[in-house]
Amino acid sequence: RDRRAEPVLRAAFDRMTSAEVLRAAARGLGALGGDGEIALLSAAARASGPRQLAALEGIGVSRRPEAAQVLIEVIDGAREDEVIQAASRGLAEVGSSWAHAATGTRTDLSERSTEALVRAFVRTRGAARGAVQMAVLAVGSREAPRFIQAAMPSADADTRAALTSLERMVRRTAL
Repeated sequence: RDRRAEPVLRAAFDRMTSAEVLRAAARGLGALGGDGEIALLSAAARASGPRQLAALEGIGVSRRPEAAQVLIEVIDGAREDEVIQAASRGLAEVGSSWAHAATGTRTDLSERSTEALVRAFVRTRGAARGAVQMAVLAVGSREAPRFIQAAMPSADADTRAALTSLERMVRRTAL
């Protein structure tokens, strides 16, 4: 969170091509969490390209409400598994119930984040669904069972079974 790192992080994010370097730079920019960093990461998160996945993860590190809103918009519109996975990881970080408990804060977007994650869960399979599931659990919204139940009627049989399993996990972790 040293502001002196901002020019180096920004340069790495703007110029480098390695996925690992981009992710590290985006996470660093997200940790700085200033308006300029959030604007840069938000723009990159909304644009397809090599920086999008890194930006989706990095913006979550900021734990700012506007970051959650960007991630919700992206995950709702995403069809590519990689984008859904990265946005899920970002939402897991920005909405983490453990992080908010440790810092004494709680975002009012946890319900909206969880609702968007459940919508993504219904339309995904495989690794993308796994990332979404982990994010639902990390956010830890008390309203998750309600959103899961609301998704049941329009889901196919396999998805209903997966939603039932997710609901059991959510209820267990809420204890």
